[in-house]
Amino acid sequence: HGRVAMAAFVGYCIQANGVRFPWTPYPGFQDGLTPPEQWANVPAAGKWQFFVFIGILEALGECFPAGEHYMAGGRPGVYPSLTEPNDQMRACGLYPPHGFNVDLLPFRASLAKQDEAKRARGRQVEINNGRLDMLGIFSL
Repeated sequence: HGRVAMAAFVGYCIQANGVRFPWTPYPGFQDGLTPPEQWANVPAAGKWQFFVFIGILEALGECFPAGEHYMAGGRPGVYPSLTEPNDQMRACGLYPPHGFNVDLLPFRASLAKQDEAKRARGRQVEINNGRLDMLGIFSL
């Protein structure tokens, strides 16, 4: 949730300060609206795309956890790879769900090379930044 809050906070701040894409982001876009007003103007099909994509990721994470589930003693933030299916995914025949191999964390290999103390500190920094961004987006 911290990463989502980070994206929301940064996106809200950038949009609220007048930074715009050089193209029309969606049909019916109106310039000069606040972020909540723009979300209200996004067509229903566009909103459903967000919800369905997030739902697919949540279902993959809950149904096919990488290692032990975080509620059963596993580490939070460990997500199943989308390039290397685990045994549960192969058994269900649900892999790859999108038809091509994509890894959401392309920097995973570089993280594996770091020592455990540095990775633990990085996780703690990311958790703290996520908490701060959650407070930030709630305050807006």
